[in-house]
Amino acid sequence: MKKWMVLGGEANSHMAATELVLKLNNHTWKKHVMNNRIWFYIGIMLCGLATAMAEPVSMPARSMEYYDLVAKVYIQSVDSHVEHTYHQSSDSELAGHPLHVELVETLRKTDRVEMSKLLVPAWTTINGRRYDNPDLGAGYYAPSNTVSIACKRCSSGKEWCVVEWVLTDAMWDTYLKQKETGVIDRPLLQEDYEIQQRLDAVRQSRELRKRMKAGEITREEYKRRSAPLTDILSQPIHGSTF
Repeated sequence: MKKWMVLGGEANSHMAATELVLKLNNHTWKKHVMNNRIWFYIGIMLCGLATAMAEPVSMPARSMEYYDLVAKVYIQSVDSHVEHTYHQSSDSELAGHPLHVELVETLRKTDRVEMSKLLVPAWTTINGRRYDNPDLGAGYYAPSNTVSIACKRCSSGKEWCVVEWVLTDAMWDTYLKQKETGVIDRPLLQEDYEIQQRLDAVRQSRELRKRMKAGEITREEYKRRSAPLTDILSQPIHGSTF
């Protein structure tokens, strides 16, 4: 599996991402990897939001101290009709929707974070082409959902704190262990991370089905909340294709 590393500051992030775009455009197997999810995160990398600490761009940062906020949150609403541009350059742009949440459990929260200034990425453009955030369409941010998120404050001088990752249960446990012990473990490989996503999806799907059978939620609620889990289970594991 190829790992694309960011080895310096924002300039090196941009160069590495541009090289990645060119390689993907000419890749023999590009039909396997040219989807919205990959291009969306390439857009984030182009905008200088990816980690500059030699981390793989396809997974959360090794240390949770890279982020300004790591927390489990209860989703109250997403203002999908409101957009704020939080990065703009000659060849790329990022915009997000205001995200309203209630903190359930917090592993890290710096003084720079204002909970009223949370954004969930809505779309990115690369050289004039737009790519939407697949996590929005998958329903992760549906009202009443509880999700684990890792957020970073904009480096552009704006006050927005932007969601970079919806964390799997395994990654949350990794960060929890960091907080408790101070030990930073080796990050999961991309294949391991995506496999863990699917295991989490299976577990959550079973739990939802159990709650439906017990009469705790309706069939309609079960279908709505199962939809993003089904989407995860239907996706290929990208690490096995290139």
